[in-house]
Amino acid sequence: MLERAWISLIALSLLATAVALTQHLLPGSVRSVAGVVVLVLALIKARIILCDYLELAEAPDVLRSFTVGLSMFLIAASVLYVLAILVQPSPDPGLALVLIGEVAE
Repeated sequence: MLERAWISLIALSLLATAVALTQHLLPGSVRSVAGVVVLVLALIKARIILCDYLELAEAPDVLRSFTVGLSMFLIAASVLYVLAILVQPSPDPGLALVLIGEVAE
């Protein structure tokens, strides 16, 4: 059972790495989806670790609690990730310095 979990973790890690390394080749609107895919793969890996290595499959209530907490974190991280992509930086770098200078004063 642990061998299958280990192989699954390796395969998911390779898939997440492939998605992350090829993300720059995707069009702008799909890039945010690629980042969320990497986060979802991390959630799947966490479930495998919880079920197989920590043997929480035998304690379904605890496993469910961890899954809910991890899922809420995944949703928050995904929203922040997508928002960071959608917010465009200022086209004038001098403007950012002026704004920073005003805040510091």
